[in-house]
Amino acid sequence: MLSFGSSLENKVTLVSSLRAQRQGAMFGAGNCANQIVPRLYLSDLATACDVDTLARLGITHVLSILDFAPDHLPKSITCMHVRLEDRFNVDILSHLPDTTEFIRSALAGRADARVLVHCMMGISRSATVVCAYLIAEHNMSAGDALTFTRSKRPIVRPNIGFERQLHEWEQRFAPPVQESTVGMNQLRDRLRRILDGNTQAQGAYSATGQKQLPRTTEVKS
Repeated sequence: MLSFGSSLENKVTLVSSLRAQRQGAMFGAGNCANQIVPRLYLSDLATACDVDTLARLGITHVLSILDFAPDHLPKSITCMHVRLEDRFNVDILSHLPDTTEFIRSALAGRADARVLVHCMMGISRSATVVCAYLIAEHNMSAGDALTFTRSKRPIVRPNIGFERQLHEWEQRFAPPVQESTVGMNQLRDRLRRILDGNTQAQGAYSATGQKQLPRTTEVKS
């Protein structure tokens, strides 16, 4: 695991290095801010430090998921920082309500709002946060959110711990499992009657659990 110093000089050196890396084959040429859904972008730290790119995209809000405090953003931008390391045993789940609300409120509050979410490389931490937003606001499953985000930014790959926590997050938005109105004993009884060919017997129940009365057979003289 790489360790970065907290001095401004070290941060500047790191950002310069990342700016050079983003010209490589892994990221492709040009800027590294990928629009995931309208007005929501995912990027690396280098892009988040590029004032020209932020201005060109019209970024109004930045959500930073880093293990050091960011100090590179214009004061005109509304910022949120979550101090978090990219490790499989780190708790990101407890932060997802706040990060999701930050994105949701920003996009709902202004029609011209643009939100950029970033971590160091835009692969794991920030991708997890964006996927969590898609799960909560766009009714996606964890798997669908990951697939969709990766279709917009192919390098997305949350670490195994973050991916597991995304599935836990998904469960918070799953519709409640409704208990069957048919008791197990009643269901067994109904199945037995069906197998016996006696679906009209007293006490038989419909699929909705409502007791069925014996049908009246009309006898013609």
